[in-house]
Amino acid sequence: MEFLGNWIRNIVLVIMLNTFLEIMMPSSKLRSYVRVIMGFFLIIVLLQPLGELLELPGHGLTLGTQELLTREILAEGEKMEDKNRELVLRNYGIALAQQVESIVCMHPEIERAYAQVFLTAEGELERIWVRVHTEEISKGQIQIDPILLSRRQDEDEEWKEAMVREIQVMLKNFFGLDLHYIQVEVVE
Repeated sequence: MEFLGNWIRNIVLVIMLNTFLEIMMPSSKLRSYVRVIMGFFLIIVLLQPLGELLELPGHGLTLGTQELLTREILAEGEKMEDKNRELVLRNYGIALAQQVESIVCMHPEIERAYAQVFLTAEGELERIWVRVHTEEISKGQIQIDPILLSRRQDEDEEWKEAMVREIQVMLKNFFGLDLHYIQVEVVE
């Protein structure tokens, strides 16, 4: 009903504008051009409901353009939101990996660590992978001047397994992940 009222109002406005221009225009060649232009405006106003029924793009002078611009702006906004979300998740993942590395390096026998974290699409911590490098003294070899002492191979493997378990428990307690989702690799 509102549409019908707007349509009739537009028709009346175009007719009134046409009448006003005809009264104001002197009798000249310009008057015929004004009549043609006003006739086009009247035709556009009369055909506007037909365009809306058929949902033709650009049926209105400003309505179709505004809708198109609004859709484009919303699409660009969604693209920007997706890019921002990816950027935030990437930066969060980097910061979280650095935090894991710092926590692991607090262990007295670890010289340095490299961590990689895996996040869900919502940004929740899903899995942690850590590679740790032990200090020289922890390799199982102690060098005293020219004498070299070594651990046995099975003792070295037990030591590595204990180190992995300690790191897993430390990260489990800090991040609340199950041990299955924390992978640790010890490199000598």
